[in-house]
Amino acid sequence: IRNENKGETFKPKEKTIRTIHQSTMDVKMIWRSPPRNVLVVKKPNDPESYSLFVDVTAWLREEPQCMNVIVEPLVHKELVSELKAVTHTWQESQFDMLHKSVDMVVCLGGDGTVIWVSNMFKGPCPPCIAFATGSLGFNTPFPASTFRHALRRFISEGAVLSLRSRVNAAIIRCGEDANGCDKPAESDYADLPTAMVALNEIVIDKGPQHQLTNLVVRCHDGTSGSLLTRVMADGLIIGTPTGSTAYSLAAGGPIVHPSVPAMLFTPICPHTLSFRPMILPDHVTLSVEVPMESRATAWAAGDGKHRTELRRGDRVVCRVSPFPLPFVCESSERGDWLAACTKSLSWNSRKEQKPHGPSL
Repeated sequence: IRNENKGETFKPKEKTIRTIHQSTMDVKMIWRSPPRNVLVVKKPNDPESYSLFVDVTAWLREEPQCMNVIVEPLVHKELVSELKAVTHTWQESQFDMLHKSVDMVVCLGGDGTVIWVSNMFKGPCPPCIAFATGSLGFNTPFPASTFRHALRRFISEGAVLSLRSRVNAAIIRCGEDANGCDKPAESDYADLPTAMVALNEIVIDKGPQHQLTNLVVRCHDGTSGSLLTRVMADGLIIGTPTGSTAYSLAAGGPIVHPSVPAMLFTPICPHTLSFRPMILPDHVTLSVEVPMESRATAWAAGDGKHRTELRRGDRVVCRVSPFPLPFVCESSERGDWLAACTKSLSWNSRKEQKPHGPSL
């Protein structure tokens, strides 16, 4: 069995080939010791989330919790003096090691605030419990009014986690790579520095130009690489199962359960009738290059942030991150996700058909 560059030999039981389910089942997290440091994330200068933030902060500091509340520097500046005195923040030099000093994250907002949390932790991420104060709330399963009960249960009993996969993207400029070579080897892709981490999707599109995007996509599976396709379209979405209900959905991509180990490949307005979305296994690496003969440049962004121009000869290398975003579930991963599909997207919602005759 090969996985990337690693191999394993096994002897089939009773000379039969069998397998187990590749998707993750519910993951139960239990604290070895009570959490002490909690990062509370809210939208800056937002009155609705501010009042909830005050209540949550006061509750976390009460007995028996007695937790240290950490907030972002920008949020710390907007707090009144009484709250500034009882909360903590960090210096810019401490940001890269934040995951080692935070036990859990409390997210107050909507789906955009959850994406912001993902962007803060490009590597390992503490478990995140999200309370809905936004508009859609697909990834915020807990009502804000239940924060005391939800946090008390999470702190004392642990919780079921949904491990949401993310996509890493590295940008290689024309004529260079991570090792300074003219042409990178496929094995070098694993060591490329990460430029973007996306919870929903990496988008490569035409930007402000009117020309179609011209892209060459290659698929690498750890042992070899091959041409996947050439893209003539407004752009391309390389997404996660979590992002399957976001931009990819609007572009005609499939809805994928978050426990499915996959990477989504969805074109944006392709100039062909046969270019359909694909679901690829999560172990592949995709290389998206702007060819030298392209009429225009392209632009890349992760979850709508860090928008970067790609010149001719540049390429973006995308692969699933080894560090997921651990979501705290209200009931279970399956239950929360199906409820969100029905409530937030009105998935397959219609009036029931009447029977032909009187019901028995």
